[in-house]
Amino acid sequence: MKKTFAVSHMCRAGIVGGFIYVTPERLSYRTGKLSIPKELRDIEMPFSDVVSAERGKFLFLPTVSFKMKDGGEFKYIIYSVKKFFGTMKELGCDI
Repeated sequence: MKKTFAVSHMCRAGIVGGFIYVTPERLSYRTGKLSIPKELRDIEMPFSDVVSAERGKFLFLPTVSFKMKDGGEFKYIIYSVKKFFGTMKELGCDI
């Protein structure tokens, strides 16, 4: 089972629209924007590498920051945060 959520990635290149795909094993971020580096266009986040997922706000928009085992962090504006966390729980991800 795979669920898709429209998101915006908040990175050094600015705010980039795309999608997060949630599967039982991982989160995958994809965008078609070619003007940003490849490593920011296709991001794989296996749940085994995610230390925490913290809710926040950017202006009035809901955000989620994923902290990784290697010290990295990925921050996204996720427009349906409640549904997103519900889906992760449904798929057995407890971060």
